[in-house]
Amino acid sequence: MTNEELWLTLQLARTLDVELIDIVPRTGPGDDILLSEDRNPNTNGARLLGVTSEPGAKLSTITDAVKSGTVKALIVLGENPMRLGISAEQLSALSAFIVMDILSNDATENATVVLPSFAFAEKRGSMINGEGRLQRLNRAVRGPGEARDDWEILRDLIQACTGQNSIYSIEDVFRQMAEAVPQLAGSNLSKIGDLGIQVMEAHESPPPPVDAAAAAIEKAESQRPPGR
Repeated sequence: MTNEELWLTLQLARTLDVELIDIVPRTGPGDDILLSEDRNPNTNGARLLGVTSEPGAKLSTITDAVKSGTVKALIVLGENPMRLGISAEQLSALSAFIVMDILSNDATENATVVLPSFAFAEKRGSMINGEGRLQRLNRAVRGPGEARDDWEILRDLIQACTGQNSIYSIEDVFRQMAEAVPQLAGSNLSKIGDLGIQVMEAHESPPPPVDAAAAAIEKAESQRPPGR
């Protein structure tokens, strides 16, 4: 999810007085060079904007609340809650189960409504990478059919709940974020260059692994007599 989508998701949750909001963590082997152990591309964005301090921390609470019937409505963006252990019967028992996604799955069959959204290559927006740099995401292709940009769908849901709207473009969403989040103050989408903008402290990375062969060559070179 882009920063803009995360921000509007948070605003929708606040509008509905909802505290149970989270993102699904994805991890894998990293190499401390190009590949991060965190496979979610915008975890830092979720942290900076206040969506979650630790991805996945509330997922078990959400799952248990759906199973027990405490949660009556569920909004899912690009995820399949059945992979978290929620059954089709439990999803069907919800008063409202709203899904935003690019493809159908076994969970969407039980949705009250499915809102077709954009894939990553069809979006504009921003993200914050693992080194804490704000980066711009440019659209590569147009979305198909009746699919809409995620921020537009979220904006319309908020408008339906409040009857008010002050957002007409993705630049307006970023402007809201910049006014509320000190690290983004003074920036906008057009100011984000190819190298991005440092908005968070980069995490400490361990030194790169030592190549044994390269180390042996370096040692031999250091011991070579002068002039040879």
